[in-house]
This record gives sequence, structure tokens and C-alpha cells, in this order.
Amino acid sequence: MLPIGQSYTRGNRQILLSFGEWSFSSRVRSHLLEVRSLPIMTPILAKVTAIEKRGDQYQVIVQISPKYRGSFNTLAFGEIKPHSGSLKEGRLDLVYHQNPGFNVGDPFPLWTLH
Repeated sequence: MLPIGQSYTRGNRQILLSFGEWSFSSRVRSHLLEVRSLPIMTPILAKVTAIEKRGDQYQVIVQISPKYRGSFNTLAFGEIKPHSGSLKEGRLDLVYHQNPGFNVGDPFPLWTLH
């Protein structure tokens, strides 16, 4: 066991001990900060209430709880992202450039970012 504050080399990596905790290189610290700063996502109950094809676009209307007070910009969507959209009083109006594959009554994949 090495005394605290000492270092040793394992392969081509230098391992440092500092006050009983591991010291990380700046590259590792940068990666750890990225992981720590990932947003927290909370699912929102949502249901498709209407779908309409307009030319080469699909308008999808989704009902969410009117209690949701966040903005449209804090919403995270499933695999197929809408091209544009708006949120007002629990109603999401979304525009897709491809068929999103939903049917009326389907649950809608939606999360809010914190």
C-alpha cells in the first residue's frame, strides 16, 4: 500500500493518490463532468389525439397534462423528432416531415428535461 500523496505507474498510466481519493487527468475529469451534466429526464404521460397528412407533412396533436408548466424547449421526444411544434394548455401541435408511425389513441413517447 502506498502512502497518501504518492504515485506509481501501471503500464503507461501514472496513478496518483491524493488525500485518500483518486486524482484524475484533465481528460478524465472532462469526461466525468460531461457524464455528471447529463440532464435528468422525467416521463410525461401523453396520448396522440389526432393525425393529419398535409401535403408532404404530418400534423400530430398530442394531449398532455395541463399541469405541465415547462416550455416546449424542455421536452424530449422519442426516436423520431418533430420538425417543429408548439405547446399550449396541455396540447402539443407537432409537424413531422415523415410518417411518425402513430395512431390516434397511442401513447406518445415524451419526457421533460431538468
